[in-house]
Amino acid sequence: MEWIVARWVTFVATMLVTGACTIGLLLLPRTPAGDDRDALARDTARAGMLAGLACIPASVLRLADQVFALRSPDDPLLAGVGALLGNTTWGTGFLWQSAALLLALGALYAASRFPRAPVAWLLAAVGAIGLCVTPALQGHAIGSEQYTIVAVTAHVAHVTGAALWLGTLGLLAMLGVALPNADGVTTAERARLADARLALLVPLVPRVALPGAALLLVSGVTSALLHLREVTDLWQAEWGRYVLAKTVLVIVIVALGATNWRRLGPRMRQDSGVPPLRRSLLIELGVSALVLLVTAMLVVTPLPGE
Repeated sequence: MEWIVARWVTFVATMLVTGACTIGLLLLPRTPAGDDRDALARDTARAGMLAGLACIPASVLRLADQVFALRSPDDPLLAGVGALLGNTTWGTGFLWQSAALLLALGALYAASRFPRAPVAWLLAAVGAIGLCVTPALQGHAIGSEQYTIVAVTAHVAHVTGAALWLGTLGLLAMLGVALPNADGVTTAERARLADARLALLVPLVPRVALPGAALLLVSGVTSALLHLREVTDLWQAEWGRYVLAKTVLVIVIVALGATNWRRLGPRMRQDSGVPPLRRSLLIELGVSALVLLVTAMLVVTPLPGE
C-alpha cells in the first residue's frame, strides 16, 4: 500500500512540475508583460518547486520498498541497493528520474529568482520531460515481450499528455486559490489576485490542454490494445477493471472540462463567472487525483495472463 501511495505522489508531482513548465514557457509569454507577469512567473516556479519537493520522500519510499522486497531476512539493511540501481532497468529509471527531478528543482528555483530568464524555464522543461519519460522504465511497458518500443513510446506519450492537460490545470488551481495569511484570514487583496490570475490564464489553457488530452487518449488506447489479450479481459481481469475505471473517470473529467469551456468560459470576463469556474475546476482536479490513484494501482497489478 505504501508503494502505491508513493507512486501516486510521484505521478502528482510529475504532473504539477510539468504544468508549471507549461505555464511558464507556453502560457505566460501570451500575457501582458510587466511586474504582474513577473510575479505570476515567480509563483508558478515556486508552486512547481513545492510539487517537486514532495517527490523526494516518495522516491525514498519507493526505493526502500524495492530493496526490502528483494532482500532476504538475514541480509544487511542496505544489501542489494547497488545491484538494484546499477543492474536493473528499474534502477536505471530511478536514477534518471532522480537526476531529472534535481534538474527541474534547480531550474525552477532559478526561474523563481529570475522570471525573465528563458534558459531557466527551458532547463526546467528538460527536467519535466525526464520525469515524464522515466516511468516507462519502471512499469509494464518496458517488460513487454512484444512491441516493446511501441509500448514504451505509448507510455511516455500517455504520461506527457496527462501532464500537459491535468498538470497545467492542477498548477492553475494552485495559482488561482486565495491562500490565507499567517492569521488564517483570506484577505480581499489575495482573493482579487487569485480571481485575476484565473481570468487571465483559463482562456489560454485549451492551447495545451486539448493536445494533451488527445495525446493521453490515443496513447491510452494503444497501451490497452498492447496489453489486453481479449476484450473480456476488461471485466474479467483485475488489470482490465482498473482500465475501465480509469476510462470512466477520464470521461467525467472531459465532460467537466467541456462544461467549463462552453458555459463558464464566456463568463470569465465577468467577476461573477470566476467562483463557479473555480469550484468546477477543483471538482475536476479531485477526479483527476482519483485517475492518478487508479494509475498507481495499475502499475502494481499483473497484466492479464500473468
